[in-house]
Amino acid sequence: MNHKVKKLCIASTLCAIAVIGSMFGALLCGVAYWKTNHIPFTLIAEVFGTAILGGLCAYPVAILLMGINGADVAFYTYVVPFLISTVGGAILSAVLIGYLKKVGLLDKFMEI
Repeated sequence: MNHKVKKLCIASTLCAIAVIGSMFGALLCGVAYWKTNHIPFTLIAEVFGTAILGGLCAYPVAILLMGINGADVAFYTYVVPFLISTVGGAILSAVLIGYLKKVGLLDKFMEI
C-alpha cells in the first residue's frame, strides 16, 4: 500500500471514530437541554456523552476498522483523549455562552 494512501486510511478511520464519539455527546447534550433548559448541566452531559459513552463505543469500531487485536488495546483507550478534547470544547462553549449572555445576544438567539 502506498504511504500516502495508508496515511489517508488512518486519518479517515480516526475521523469515523471521532464521529461516533461526538454523536453520543450531541444526543445527551440535546436531551439535557430539552429536559432542563440548564446550560451548565447541558455542558456536563455533553462531556459525559462524548468522553465516556463515545469513548467506550469507539473501541469496538476501532478494532473493526483498524484490524487490531482487542487484547492489544484497553477498552477505555479512547476515553482520555475524548475527555481532554470535549472538556476543552465545553470550557470554550461556556465562555462564549457567558459572553453572549452578558451582551444580550443569547436571549435574541433563543427567540429564533
